[in-house]
Amino acid sequence: MKILKLLLCLFLFFACSTKQQIINMHVPMYHKNIQKNFYLKDKNKSFERLSGEWLWTNTSDTLILQITPRYKEKYDEKVSGYRNAYYDTAIIKVKYTKNGITIYDDLEKDIDKICLKPYTFKILTDFFYLKNLCTKAFSNSYIVFMKGGKSLSLFTNHAKKEKVLLKKEGEYEVVIPNSIILDKVIE
Repeated sequence: MKILKLLLCLFLFFACSTKQQIINMHVPMYHKNIQKNFYLKDKNKSFERLSGEWLWTNTSDTLILQITPRYKEKYDEKVSGYRNAYYDTAIIKVKYTKNGITIYDDLEKDIDKICLKPYTFKILTDFFYLKNLCTKAFSNSYIVFMKGGKSLSLFTNHAKKEKVLLKKEGEYEVVIPNSIILDKVIE
């Protein structure tokens, strides 16, 4: 009987200790030392609301963002150091045309080759940062603010002037104004 109780206690201990902690990604993560067994969950469903195509245009330029939510993506342990850790995110593909000529288009690219990805630890309700993985400079990050409804704002957080969104030497340079409002494309 004692052995059975001991085995039951050990089983309960290990069952509780390996349970994955669900963390609301919209709550600041400062001073939380988490390394394993967690899931950064989009409890406010911001990515779900962002899902679809978004369009900004002026007289010569057109910018399309195609946003697809991804849920419970696993952190790469070799890169992040996190074990048994997951997060919600979105895949953001971009198409940019200038004077009717396509300058940049990754709408048909494999998701591993895209440039813009939300920065998981900096999502607060309707504000989140986009990491520009096509450039190494942090100053090329953007903030997205969803106003609710059918529009969102994309703006740089480090500049008060036009900023390069995507750049490849000798091929293209996508420059957008400091703050633009994109409208959701009705399907």
